[in-house]
Amino acid sequence: MLTPYPLVKRFLQEQIDAASDSPRLVVLNATFPNAARVEATTMEAVLTAQTTKATQVATTYHLVLDLAENAYRIEAASAMLP
Repeated sequence: MLTPYPLVKRFLQEQIDAASDSPRLVVLNATFPNAARVEATTMEAVLTAQTTKATQVATTYHLVLDLAENAYRIEAASAMLP
């Protein structure tokens, strides 16, 4: 099982504690920089999965590449990724 560097938990907690109006996301399945679609979840979900040693994390967002804007559009999702 892969385990992130110990400072990752601290970094995630600091990011969560910093007030923000936009969701703080972590991409779960990035394979290359310009993927047409990637799955993401919140930093809170990643931290919870790490601290509880969960085998899955909820995929709460899809990021879909908008070529006209050269940016990703955020869409809600509901799935589980191992």
